[in-house]
Amino acid sequence: DAADELAGFRERFIVPKRGKAGAEAERAEQGADEPMVYLCGNSLGLQPKSTRAAVLSDLDQWAALGVEGHFAAEAANPWWVIEDTVREQSARMLGARSVEVACCNSLTANLHFLMCAFYRPKGERQVILLEGKAFPSDDYALQSQARLHRLDPEAALVRLWPRKGEETLRDEDILAKIAELGPRLSVVLLGAVQYYTGQLFDLKAIAAAAHGVGAVAGFNLAHA
Repeated sequence: DAADELAGFRERFIVPKRGKAGAEAERAEQGADEPMVYLCGNSLGLQPKSTRAAVLSDLDQWAALGVEGHFAAEAANPWWVIEDTVREQSARMLGARSVEVACCNSLTANLHFLMCAFYRPKGERQVILLEGKAFPSDDYALQSQARLHRLDPEAALVRLWPRKGEETLRDEDILAKIAELGPRLSVVLLGAVQYYTGQLFDLKAIAAAAHGVGAVAGFNLAHA
């Protein structure tokens, strides 16, 4: 860990103390002022130390400029184009062009927008393939999409589960399920990294398999 070039980033975050959070047993075993070992970033990450100042800066801008905070030249961070501040960074991270990247809304809202564009069930091609333990709000969104098309979510959503006694999905089982569903499959929507287990999926192989049966492949990178 000491040799990790990213190790210093830990100092940029506020790590809760054991005396403020965590199980009672942990508090008894460790000092109350000791920082927690925090491994829940898949649910809610730690607060950056710069957050409070950034929020207060926008509150000051709101107080001083009102609605003009959206546009005014004197605004330190004009809200109208706020997504542009991370567009280039996001494009570099994704290996995409900046014009191909949109930064907007919540994860669930974005999933709905994407599904409205790409989930077009027709005839027997109605199935959405997802993980058995997908992030709960992702699962709810896909259920809603099925209902939007007057389909039964129990029939339209097919969930992938590990084999009995195993914790993660096998790549060959994912590809086999895609082949099995074949002409019934409309959309494959998986996380790049499974949020519950941390499993990394072979996105290239999954996308190729989905396209091979005429389906759309989508990947949720929010937990990657």
